[in-house]
Amino acid sequence: MYYTTNLSQQSNSSQQSHDSTWDIFSTIGHLYLWEEIVCLFIMALDFDEVISFDDTESYQINPIKEHIKEISNYSPQNAQNSDDYINLIDRYWESRKSCNQDVRSEVRLFINKRLETNYFRRDKVENYLNKMSTHQKEMLRVHFVSRIYGYFMFIKKHVLAKRTENHNPFKQEGNVESKENHFIEQIKGLKEEKKLLNSKLQTSKAVKETPDNELQKGDDELLIKLGDQEEDQSIKVFDYVSQKYTYAKDVKSEPERMKSKRDYSEHGDLSDEGYIKYDTSSETILFAGSSSKKSKSEYKSSLEDLEKSIVENNEIDRLKNENIKLRAALGEVINVEWHDDNENNSSQLVKEIESLNRNLNKITGVKRKVKEIKMDAVRDLFSSFNCTTSVESKQMKLVLSAVLQQHLIKFILKSANDYLSQSLTTDVNDDKLEVAIISRTDDLVNLTTRFEKARDGADEHSRLLPAKLRQHIYAALGNRGFSNHPFITQLAKDVMDEMNKYRVLESEEKTKKEVTAIVIQVLRILLFRLKTQEPVPTIEFYHSGTDIDPCFMEGMWEGHYEDYEIEICYFPAIIVQSDERAYTKAQVIARQKLMI
Repeated sequence: MYYTTNLSQQSNSSQQSHDSTWDIFSTIGHLYLWEEIVCLFIMALDFDEVISFDDTESYQINPIKEHIKEISNYSPQNAQNSDDYINLIDRYWESRKSCNQDVRSEVRLFINKRLETNYFRRDKVENYLNKMSTHQKEMLRVHFVSRIYGYFMFIKKHVLAKRTENHNPFKQEGNVESKENHFIEQIKGLKEEKKLLNSKLQTSKAVKETPDNELQKGDDELLIKLGDQEEDQSIKVFDYVSQKYTYAKDVKSEPERMKSKRDYSEHGDLSDEGYIKYDTSSETILFAGSSSKKSKSEYKSSLEDLEKSIVENNEIDRLKNENIKLRAALGEVINVEWHDDNENNSSQLVKEIESLNRNLNKITGVKRKVKEIKMDAVRDLFSSFNCTTSVESKQMKLVLSAVLQQHLIKFILKSANDYLSQSLTTDVNDDKLEVAIISRTDDLVNLTTRFEKARDGADEHSRLLPAKLRQHIYAALGNRGFSNHPFITQLAKDVMDEMNKYRVLESEEKTKKEVTAIVIQVLRILLFRLKTQEPVPTIEFYHSGTDIDPCFMEGMWEGHYEDYEIEICYFPAIIVQSDERAYTKAQVIARQKLMI
């Protein structure tokens, strides 16, 4: 398969001489599964906003899907995976053509999850993609399509070669005959060695003065009396001959087994499942008239040695397992990502952020259980947020709920930051634990960062130590921070008073409990647990009047989003500024732009 593109060549000599974007291959070179290459292809396409839909579909989308189908044709075990990834490509491509940002985001999340490993640096890849020109991204995608084509051709040739080998009885017969000859030569050599050893054994036995009729019955009794030195030598020779004789019998039977395999191959395909199984267990070897047998004490000694060996082997296995665990633990120390089942994993955190948004909607809603809305205060509140909605408008309650939600979040975070930034005394009581921990953490992170830069070394631990300290300390704060704390009691009361400036609820007591829970949830998620991530995402409330950006905002609008701007952003976007990646999008109410 050959690929052609009609893209215009974009060249810039000064940029090419210093261009480092192709270093992306050093970051993705270790990815070897075809599923990972498909994810990289979609990722490269997602970072290219200026594309020709017709050309991209003809020269990239359709070919890569065709190659994935071919992989499943020659490798049935990949059939389900192939269908899944073809469907993934189709979903993404349709989302691009229809501007469906929800589906596009879902595909992004899947790709991020699929590529989320200890060794993949997504931030670096995204940084390179951001710096690449349109032509470079195009060529990168063509490279990924070629990689998939290479996988298909490799699997095809491998399968065809195996089929040819399995259906070639002459080649199989030649291999069998070659092995037969090899084993025959081995048997001859072993027979000669056996004769020599038997001769030595007979010489040793001839020296003995004890006649054969002194042999006594009983498995554990002494069968022959020999001199200590000569007996030891005889036993060693006897054991050695026994082992060689057993091995010789096994080897001698091999040609018959090989012949059985050859006969089988002449009547059908030879496969792994077709090999004839045989027993290679050792036989007990007895020499008639032998004048040397192990004594009962020697058997006991051998048994003790065997038990000791078993204990030693068990100890070795235990140490190996401990080493495996230690290596795994070391991997956890070096890795800055959380496990999938950890509450601080990015996917789990996103779910809890979305849950927080839903809970806030219940607290700030004014359509139900509201005794009074204070219109003058609401009018001033709308004005302070640059909202154009009138207090007489039918949309007033909807916009008021949204404005109160942003106001509530900012109020809680500001109050907490003011509390946590207070100066510490020498003695830290329990009420000041969170303040002290955060203060000491900031100091320790700064010191370890300076330490890594100031002291020579190449270890990963020093480089990652600041991030790991921050992550685990804030994970603890995100789990236990401010539980049963007087600050929360006071802050919940302040929040209620602030909300009552604009509306009065029918049931204050029930709402107070809900507000207390919301205050803790806001602090633990937005103030603490965001800092368990690497890099740390930020909270972004977009101002009223800002243009709609579907990549970072969600809301309702008809037609082209370019015709709309923000009326109010009621829940912030959680984004990583370094690579402009969104954990969750901002929730906004949109308004149409004024036509000039």
